[in-house]
Amino acid sequence: MSGVHPVAAAGFGAAADVYERARPSYPDAALRWIAEHAGLAAGRTVVDVGAGTGKLTRLLAGTHARVIAVEPVEGMRAVLQERVPGIEIMHGVAEALPLPDATADVVTVAQAFHWFDHAKAVPELRRVLKPGGCLVLIWNSRDMSDPLQHALEELLAPLREEAPYQLGGAWRGPLEESGLFGPAEEAQFAIGWRRPRSWPRCRRPSGRRCWSGCGRSARAAPSRSPSPTSQRCT
Repeated sequence: MSGVHPVAAAGFGAAADVYERARPSYPDAALRWIAEHAGLAAGRTVVDVGAGTGKLTRLLAGTHARVIAVEPVEGMRAVLQERVPGIEIMHGVAEALPLPDATADVVTVAQAFHWFDHAKAVPELRRVLKPGGCLVLIWNSRDMSDPLQHALEELLAPLREEAPYQLGGAWRGPLEESGLFGPAEEAQFAIGWRRPRSWPRCRRPSGRRCWSGCGRSARAAPSRSPSPTSQRCT
């Protein structure tokens, strides 16, 4: 599976169904923020890169934009096709997107940017964007101000070893250094989540936050907002 981080390929490929059941979705407020700042609507095209099982993809479909999902892991694509029927789904990686230049008005990346080879992926994301297009990065993250979530993170951190992780805002460096995108605009949203009913001990709130950011191309058309936006969910 060329281009996919080996940890991601092994973990996501073997547990796509678990990922679909366990991972939370994104708050309605976050999606509205994205749609407003990125201009998602009928007649526009959004490419969801690293779409996974379609947690964000299915929400994007509700904006009436044309949605193209790109996902490299076969097991994830299978669940995506089942959960989001009718969506255009492509096999591909962020470092070599299977799309022509200037395909998308908006590119979204949910819970995946930290897995990319940024030196190759950032220019590719820019390549498929139209002039003035918007790159949206999104994460769901535990709220570290919550004592339980902080304690859980202390337990998990040593186990990650070299696996990439989104904490710490490391996404900013590759985008700023590339010079391909303008300034970022960020927003955070509270997210309430309960375990699926099939899990034995349910109904505990997750203590999570959603962070969303949308950065416009540095070569934005004059008719676009002079302040490029950046939106993302942590």
